[in-house]
Amino acid sequence: MKRTIKLLVTMLALVVLIAALAITLAACDKDNEQGGTYGKNPGTSTSNEEIPHKHNYKVVEAKSPTCTVDGNVKYYACSCGKILSANKVEILKAATVLPAKGHDKVTTSWESDDVSHWHKCNNCDAKFDIQMHIEGSDIIRDSEATCSSLPHFHRECTVCHHSVAEFDFGELLPHEFGDWIDDTPATCTKQAHHHRNCVNCGYTESEDYGELLPHDFGNWIIDGENVCNKDNTPVPRHKECANCEYTIVDENYIVPHTWKEQLTGDRQKECTKCGYKENVYEERDGKIYLGEYPQTKETDDGITATLAQMSGDRPVKGNAGKWTDYGYFIGLNTTSYGGYGVPVKDEFMWYIDLEYDGARYRGVYFTSYRPIATDADGLTHQDDNAYYVNSLYWFKWEPIEWRVLEKTDGEAFLMSNVILDSQQYYWKHGVRSIDGKYIVSPNNYKESDIRAWLNGTFYNQAFDELAQAIINETLVDNSAATTGYSSNENACENTSDKVFLLSYADVMNPSYGFNPDSGCDDEARRLKPTDYAQSQGAFVLRTADSIYYGNGYWMLRSPSDYNSISVLEVIYSGDADFAAPVECTDRGVVPAIKIQL
Repeated sequence: MKRTIKLLVTMLALVVLIAALAITLAACDKDNEQGGTYGKNPGTSTSNEEIPHKHNYKVVEAKSPTCTVDGNVKYYACSCGKILSANKVEILKAATVLPAKGHDKVTTSWESDDVSHWHKCNNCDAKFDIQMHIEGSDIIRDSEATCSSLPHFHRECTVCHHSVAEFDFGELLPHEFGDWIDDTPATCTKQAHHHRNCVNCGYTESEDYGELLPHDFGNWIIDGENVCNKDNTPVPRHKECANCEYTIVDENYIVPHTWKEQLTGDRQKECTKCGYKENVYEERDGKIYLGEYPQTKETDDGITATLAQMSGDRPVKGNAGKWTDYGYFIGLNTTSYGGYGVPVKDEFMWYIDLEYDGARYRGVYFTSYRPIATDADGLTHQDDNAYYVNSLYWFKWEPIEWRVLEKTDGEAFLMSNVILDSQQYYWKHGVRSIDGKYIVSPNNYKESDIRAWLNGTFYNQAFDELAQAIINETLVDNSAATTGYSSNENACENTSDKVFLLSYADVMNPSYGFNPDSGCDDEARRLKPTDYAQSQGAFVLRTADSIYYGNGYWMLRSPSDYNSISVLEVIYSGDADFAAPVECTDRGVVPAIKIQL
């Protein structure tokens, strides 16, 4: 125990000695700026000698004063408190101080944020006179509208003019698009696609457009037995699109018969394969159906698109291609003829006949309107009938419906039950010489354009050889009596025709179903033009509230007796007490025939 206490005392004495030595060594010689000594010689053990000190100066860099904090000049400082100037001259601590500047408040302008405004110190971030914004009532426009941004406006603080309320208002300007750029072509399942860009903002607009392409069908594939039969039993068939595999199915296909070229003894046509026989004509509901002619306008877009593709390039003057020129008159030239210009023909209207999907179609295309008369420049009914230049129209060949006027001795007297076409009676005014032998008037039926057209163009187009075989050659009575007059110097000699127009006497005959009063509005005499006849320029009454709406004019073969340039006609009301100039092209054609029963 005593050894322990003694050891602790010894250690405590050693600590005290070391501390005393450190204090002594830290003392500075305040009389010697170069670190000289003072007091007693440290090499002796005399108790009153002082320990020498050497100064250790550290540089204090200059610091500029701020608005609220003092600065200082550059100086040197020792830990003992002695200070030297930058020039090593001893100075007081107060000589090193640069006093704070104080705030320099700017009052000529305001600083602001979205909530308030204030004055600031020019030297620091100190704020003074802080106030909330005061919103003004004036609306200030910042920008005009474009196609991508609305007009921009704001309101300002009435004190500092900081924007305190911003908003867009108004309408965008329309985009200024460039040309359409095609992206993908049309197919039979997708429309064509294109886009265009705004030249100002780059906005892109795109759309599908146009019609689908028609399906590219192959031939019909018979799913049953591909033979005709006497019972006309239908068999199923189908065809597929080569591009999209779309399939059309026809469950009621009747394999067509192959007819012998000659009729049988009982005037029937007979199939060369199965022996099936039928009449050349069909009779139902008191009407006879014989021959075919273009009549109803085709409105199925798929069919018309396919037909348009099949027809090739559109015809132009001098290059009809697959098409046939109608040879119609376009109006007058400048040559004088009897006080009138001479009507001239031109190439401006064409037709083409095509077969598609077991049906026959006629295409009609024209680049100028057909005038209402061969000498009528610029006047037409085609546009009134909604048929326009540079447009393609298709009409389906359909059986001609004939009204039975009379049946006698195995023969039927028939008239078309509709207006089938529209043609002129004769192309111009003025008498003419026939083969230099005799002079005829323009309304002479024997030498008329319409008689030649009926027994040529119409006869050969409307009837095949088997139908022609049952059409009788008719001795047509053209006497004055048939014109409704006791005498008529314009009446011509009788003609022998396959096809002819009715006479005035015919449409007055009650045994044919007509009213004998020529001036009455006879319903039996009212006829409507087919779509095809309208495309040719036939007149159609368009008065919407009229009971005669949709009816047309149709010409008779009978010449007028009071001049040589007019022929009798039936108007839309059924009144037959009228006449029209021979050169009119808008009068309907109602053919008549006699057939063997």
